[in-house]
Amino acid sequence: AGAATSESAQAPVTTTTTGSALNTVSAERVGLATAGVYARGVRLADHIAATHGVPVRYFWLPAEASGEPGSAYTIATDHLPEGVTDVSDALDGADDPVYLDAIHTNELGARLVARAMYRHLRPTLQGLARSSAPTGRGSD
Repeated sequence: AGAATSESAQAPVTTTTTGSALNTVSAERVGLATAGVYARGVRLADHIAATHGVPVRYFWLPAEASGEPGSAYTIATDHLPEGVTDVSDALDGADDPVYLDAIHTNELGARLVARAMYRHLRPTLQGLARSSAPTGRGSD
């Protein structure tokens, strides 16, 4: 189990590991490692999706640290793999609270993120709807 905190790219991120041994690493290292793990997940999901003929879209979602320059989250965001749509700014400017904790959104936050994702998905969804619309020649 582990916990991480960061104030800037220069500030160390302290993580706990099993046995309560402490390791101190930079936010940059954590951010780059996070982006690497995410990229491996994308490659794996792409392989599985291609095997089964399922289209996949990837979205990088907001977290409370989304706007913190030099945070591990921001560094990871800057190193996302190709094909990932960054909607980490979807909650910027919200007037009401949108987070339940540092990662999870409440219903308002979920609605705002869904809107941001839909803006990117809409052309694809409209194309799919047109291609599957009845042609007017009867149907089976």
